[in-house]
Amino acid sequence: MRRPLRLLSVLLAALALTGCESGMFDDFDGLEPPSFGKRKDKRKADRPPKETAKADPSVPGWEPVGAEGSPPPQDPPPASGWEPVDGAPPPPPPPVALPPAPPPGTYQPAVPTAKGGTVALPPGHQAAGTSPTDPLYGSYVGTTPPALGTDGKWLVPGLASTLEGMRGQVVFLMFAFQTCPSCAQMTPYLKQWHEMYGPQGLSVVYVNNGRMATEAEATKAIREQGLRFAYLHDAEGSSLHAFSIRAFPTAYVIDRAGKVVWEGTPLAVEAQVQELLVGLLATK
Repeated sequence: MRRPLRLLSVLLAALALTGCESGMFDDFDGLEPPSFGKRKDKRKADRPPKETAKADPSVPGWEPVGAEGSPPPQDPPPASGWEPVDGAPPPPPPPVALPPAPPPGTYQPAVPTAKGGTVALPPGHQAAGTSPTDPLYGSYVGTTPPALGTDGKWLVPGLASTLEGMRGQVVFLMFAFQTCPSCAQMTPYLKQWHEMYGPQGLSVVYVNNGRMATEAEATKAIREQGLRFAYLHDAEGSSLHAFSIRAFPTAYVIDRAGKVVWEGTPLAVEAQVQELLVGLLATK
């Protein structure tokens, strides 16, 4: 009984030795016995490595985000060169220097009024010699005005066909044209002044710009509106050129001696103009 057992032990030992040498257990090479103490490390090793963005050389200015050692993104500096400090707001822009105000027009002389004293009317637009801007009409205050053009047509004749012939009268001379909306605002005043002050020596003269309103338009307005004051149709604009008129309406007040005492736009100062006319008519 002991002999067969000994023989079986020898065979098993020989078989084990032969299997190790022939690679029967090669499929188990590299296996490690399980270890409960290394379970945590094994789960960490099974996770894939964390991917980081890779630089793309085809995109200019691209930088990887999340890469180890990369600096945090920063806002670009403002164009003005100001850089924020501890969240402080940007400084306010420097104040803009305004040009100095132009000096007031003082060339307009004061004239007597009917109530005594004097009145100085605003000149409206600055006249020649008193403004750096291009003048809108010629300035003749204190002097004799130019003569009216001789090629115009008097659609409504006055006391005379020339300003020289009106010497001794107070003259309200207005340059306008019949299709001008602003000029039309003065028509009721011209009619009233002609009716009220004509017998006292006032001559109202309307010079129509023939380049803007035709003779037919002027004739129609005279008939429909019942205009009775002197009306000169300046077909070629010679009278406008003599006075350098470039704004409408433009008016001149001429005293009995033939001198200009006021000039400018009469709009919005109609009451002051009327007071001026009354004062001049009271002066003999």
